[in-house]
Amino acid sequence: AEFMKAARSLRTEGVAVIDDFLTSEALALAQELMMDSTVWYSYKENGAVLKAQLKDGLHADLGLQIAQEAREHLDVLEKQRLLDILAYKLEAVSGNTGLPPRCEDGIIAMSLWVVDDAANADPDGNGVRIHDVSVPEDYSHKEAHGFGEQDAVRQLLSDARREPRRIPYKANRAVLWRARSVYETDWDPSSWSTDYEHRRIDWLFLFGRSQIRGDRRSRRGNYVPSFEGREDGHYYAKDHDHR
Repeated sequence: AEFMKAARSLRTEGVAVIDDFLTSEALALAQELMMDSTVWYSYKENGAVLKAQLKDGLHADLGLQIAQEAREHLDVLEKQRLLDILAYKLEAVSGNTGLPPRCEDGIIAMSLWVVDDAANADPDGNGVRIHDVSVPEDYSHKEAHGFGEQDAVRQLLSDARREPRRIPYKANRAVLWRARSVYETDWDPSSWSTDYEHRRIDWLFLFGRSQIRGDRRSRRGNYVPSFEGREDGHYYAKDHDHR
């Protein structure tokens, strides 16, 4: 029922939220993976934002299994192949506002938050802002997705004059939206723990055909990697039963 409701919300409103997304076992594995992983090869904002990507080694079985089961349980995703997996690790330092207004590649984006709620001192915030504004197809990759060239997207938001939907941070919450919609981190680092194990993680799963011209991933067909999960084959429970 939870997944059916999310799929309906994604179709009608362009945004969906699913709480208690992972089993407790999978959540613990995800927290360990994100804290101990050494795949953070790219950095932004003078190192305050670290980035990892599927092509750079962010291909643990857990992430691939989550993507596969999301496709199996959400009918809006079942025909959308996995395009990419990314993660951003944010340090709670003054001036680090996280991800700027941007869009993602693909058709559907899903962000999964796994860091414990103890890190967040503002339970009504520190999540994500999703705007009812889509980035035009004629924007360059850097304009649409980059950190450096933000003027075009910011002007787009200014011209639209629409209030974004604010979704507060909550551990084990998945947020899905149409990938071309503008989103940004809704984050105040002064209300977030400075402990290393509490560094904020935005774990992104992108589904659907690449929208970037010349991207060779768009010619890979509907291939989804095979991988091993738990003995029962599931990292989060069918029918969303977590008891």
